[in-house]
This record gives sequence, C-alpha cells and structure tokens, in this order.
Amino acid sequence: MSPSDTKDAAKARAEERFKKAEKLRSGEAAVMAGERDRVASQAAKTARLRQLRLAKEAAEEAEPKPELKKKTAAKPKARA
Repeated sequence: MSPSDTKDAAKARAEERFKKAEKLRSGEAAVMAGERDRVASQAAKTARLRQLRLAKEAAEEAEPKPELKKKTAAKPKARA
C-alpha cells in the first residue's frame, strides 16, 4: 500500500464523517426551527386570546348594570 492510498482512504473517511455530522446538524436545525415556530404560534395565540378577554371585560364594565328590584312580600288582593 502506498502512502497516497492511505491518505486517500483517510481523506474519504474524514469526508464521510463530515457529511454525516453535517446531515445530523441540519436535522437538528430543522427540529429547532419547528420548535421555534410552534412556540411563536403559541405565543401569538395566547396574545390574541388575552386581547379578546380584555376587550370582553372592558365591554362588560362599560355596560350599564341593571338595578335589582327589592323583593316585597306579596300583598293579598281585596276580594269583592
């Protein structure tokens, strides 16, 4: 075996390891991007629901409250 053959084999192995590691890194990046998207959409949904709740509460406060009538004892009607 000549020295160039061992260099070529070592270079091929190193390149194969590099490609494998690069593929792994790109997969992890894709997973992280998906996780970031999920977290961002959850935060947007939470903000939207909070706005709706605050608007509902503000509308309820602005609405005039009906006055409760005091219950009085029923008076018997006069019979003729």
